[in-house]
Amino acid sequence: MIRVYEPYIGPLEKQYVNEALDDGMLTFHGTFTKELEKKICDRFSVKHCILTSSGTTALYTVYEVAKRYICPTYYDNDRGKKPIAITSPMTYAATASQLVLADYDLRFVDFDNNLQIDIDALEKTVEYLNKIEKRSVSILVVPSVYGGMPDMERITILCKKHRIELIEDSAESFGCSQNGKYSGTFGLAGTYSFFANKLITCGEGGAIVTNDAGFAHGCRQFINQGVLKGYYHDSVGSNFRMTNLSAAIGTAQMENYDNIVKSKFDSHLQYFGKLDLKYGRLQTNCNSTYWMRPFEFPDGYEYEKFAKYMNEKGIEVRPIFRPLNKMAAFWGKCTTHFPKTREIDIDNKFFILPSGPFQSDKQINYIIDTVNNYNGE
Repeated sequence: MIRVYEPYIGPLEKQYVNEALDDGMLTFHGTFTKELEKKICDRFSVKHCILTSSGTTALYTVYEVAKRYICPTYYDNDRGKKPIAITSPMTYAATASQLVLADYDLRFVDFDNNLQIDIDALEKTVEYLNKIEKRSVSILVVPSVYGGMPDMERITILCKKHRIELIEDSAESFGCSQNGKYSGTFGLAGTYSFFANKLITCGEGGAIVTNDAGFAHGCRQFINQGVLKGYYHDSVGSNFRMTNLSAAIGTAQMENYDNIVKSKFDSHLQYFGKLDLKYGRLQTNCNSTYWMRPFEFPDGYEYEKFAKYMNEKGIEVRPIFRPLNKMAAFWGKCTTHFPKTREIDIDNKFFILPSGPFQSDKQINYIIDTVNNYNGE
């Protein structure tokens, strides 16, 4: 079976894990955690990187620290109410679920034809909240999905105009950039995921990046039980630290970063160039690292039939995310503005082909031929 995503684990990953084991420092105090943080800072020209146990815990940490660090200062007129957070429903559930757990007033806005947050709908939502509800928006969480990005310059201007703190969920856009600036570095903070199916993996893991020293301090303290020094806790926190073993894998991955990205780009070119033109292509709107590749079905095609056909041919495929405003977990916990997503069965319109690094030409050509031979029945 050709899996939809198989991470690359080579001899260097095994060597570094063994070095971490031999060193005996298995926790976050090890040398590899420091080295991985440095490599991420250097790669993306960002001042601070805080490793976490997952992309989800990175998000929760940023949301909690943002409430303490930003919201009470900027939004005195909204005291006594939950701070408003806006995001897109076209993302993995963690983007929004952690906002609910962090006790934000969650608002969804729509996504565009490339599955990124719809900036026109975003502008209308902010205006509606300001003029009709007489509320300010505390944070905007922008999920850049499937290796694409929205227009971050336009979003940054919007946030500055309305004094909204910009947070990026860049789990699926690690290494993507616009005009030389990397996903995750446009606003107050960005988060990454190092799950097994991500561009760079630690097995499990995540990271927070920021150029704000005070915010970085708050995040680092929060993931370490709120410890200020020794066993003195001056705030409430949690244990969201990455282990040295996980960081050892990530360090090796970052040392092979350029080769991994090149392999993804090469397979992307083959998919885009050889797949039948009846299958729609999404625009990435960035210098992409091509995490996963969604393609759009022609009218009349059904995902379940297609997935069954591909599975019989030994190829795993995936649907895209179902919009979160359609999920029972978020009913009654959010407000959806400009919900075009309810009008179309979006999650049945796209499919994802195997997207792991270092796929062979033989594999890719077999996948392409199999897709091109499908007639929709």
